[in-house]
Amino acid sequence: MKVVFIQDILYDHLGLCYLSAVLKQAGHKVDLVVPSEHKKGNYIDEMKDADLALFPVAISAEKWFLDRAKEIKEQLDITTIFGGPHTTFYPDIVKDPSVDFIVQGEAEYALLELVNTLEKGGDPSGILNVGTKEKINTLRPLIEDLDSLPFADREIYYSKYKFLRNLPTKRFFASRGCPRSCTFCYVPSMRKLYRNSDGTMNGKYLRKRSVKNVIAEIKEVRDKYGIHTVRFSDYTF
Repeated sequence: MKVVFIQDILYDHLGLCYLSAVLKQAGHKVDLVVPSEHKKGNYIDEMKDADLALFPVAISAEKWFLDRAKEIKEQLDITTIFGGPHTTFYPDIVKDPSVDFIVQGEAEYALLELVNTLEKGGDPSGILNVGTKEKINTLRPLIEDLDSLPFADREIYYSKYKFLRNLPTKRFFASRGCPRSCTFCYVPSMRKLYRNSDGTMNGKYLRKRSVKNVIAEIKEVRDKYGIHTVRFSDYTF
């Protein structure tokens, strides 16, 4: 299937890079569109051959994404999927007429299962992490072996937006999650979503990639795009 991410602000969103990598590894086509980088309405012209439109919704940014989804659906016969922090904490967004599905929480394998199911014409109503207008499913366990994930697919940005490719600093994640419960952060709320009814966690929350795996990715990005500075964006920092 052809999947297109719709992003409100132009920056290299590492979360989307991981989603793209997993989808491409499974044989799907992935593209990215940032409407602000196009003349009004023209961005939709790049989506005419797409099957799915994915929207990574930040907290309190839902109106912009809902407006874009409505705008796209008025012109294209396309399925819309909402994800991101806002969707995770406010899943009722799926009730909006312009939203077909939502994906909550850690999304790589939930999104892949949803895309695979839609491609085969199957029933996605029982997929963990996925919500429909009829029901919102529970969350699957967190991905504990981060080394099993493909490296982030930066090409979805760098092939279209050259200045991002040429930035001297490239960002990396060496871990996911955080053991702390700072009141200003969303991590405690996210961790609560992954807590089972008996108080245990649905998978280990703080997970680390191996040093070897992180270094391999840094070397690959350095050799392919060039790096002056490596920046780690881990929550534990």
